[in-house]
Amino acid sequence: YKQAAKPIVELSLEEWNAAINGTLTSCFLTNKYAVKLMMNNGGGSIVNTSTIISTPIFRKQNNAAYGAAKAGINQFTRILANEYGEQGIRANVLLPAA
Repeated sequence: YKQAAKPIVELSLEEWNAAINGTLTSCFLTNKYAVKLMMNNGGGSIVNTSTIISTPIFRKQNNAAYGAAKAGINQFTRILANEYGEQGIRANVLLPAA
């Protein structure tokens, strides 16, 4: 998907959905199937990639869809770690910066 770097009021629903689907939904699907395999194999480790843009300390304008999708990955990874940690599945998220 092409990142839509626009003010929120100029962002179309199609651009929003492309960012959410291309970033957050793809992470969900990848992790879902990886966890199933790891459960059958006694555990494993997942490393998701986000960005510093997804945190409150970084304020970059015109990145609402991308930033929201990456922030979703951060929370999704926390929940994944809590849900499957006792089964030997670790989940972490990296937040690289420029």
